[in-house]
Amino acid sequence: MLVASLAGVIEVVSKAALARLRLPHHHDRMADFLTPTDLVGKLDVLRVACTKCERAGRYPIARLIETIGPNANLADWLSKITADCPRKIKNSYSDQCGALCPDLPKVL
Repeated sequence: MLVASLAGVIEVVSKAALARLRLPHHHDRMADFLTPTDLVGKLDVLRVACTKCERAGRYPIARLIETIGPNANLADWLSKITADCPRKIKNSYSDQCGALCPDLPKVL
């Protein structure tokens, strides 16, 4: 029950934070997710690192745009590239995957 309550609070806070960010896209709609296009001119490479294991990677923004598309949801992409994470496969609430993009807070 506590986990469900906490998840609800996080979801509400996340939606409020996203509403404040209001990331514009090339077609002038306000997005509720981050895309590779949003990072053009801000980062050359998107780093992915796990806070719980040694897994890490570097993804050039231009290459991301080529492979997943300019308006792809980066959260969905991160979920896909970490799908084989042992912590995700185990599906434990107390030991979740720690993959993140450490450079994003610096540019947003």
